[in-house]
Amino acid sequence: MTLDEFAIEYGTDKASTHHNYTAIYERVFAPIKDTTKGVLEIGIGGKNYKGVVGSSLKMWASYFEEAQIVGVDIDPSLTLKW
Repeated sequence: MTLDEFAIEYGTDKASTHHNYTAIYERVFAPIKDTTKGVLEIGIGGKNYKGVVGSSLKMWASYFEEAQIVGVDIDPSLTLKW
């Protein structure tokens, strides 16, 4: 699946159905997709526009299959790890 397909599946606002950041992210990250060992997302923001917490972290975890995914936020209750 593409990064955008994961973004749509998990409901993150980064998808083409909202902000469309995944188009840029895919071009940047595709060459290192299989070798990335860790991803840190700063500012996970709580609930997304569909009301799901951590949806972009699920997107990253599906895209970067071999990486550890960590998300941090100013709200410590939102710190998540995959």
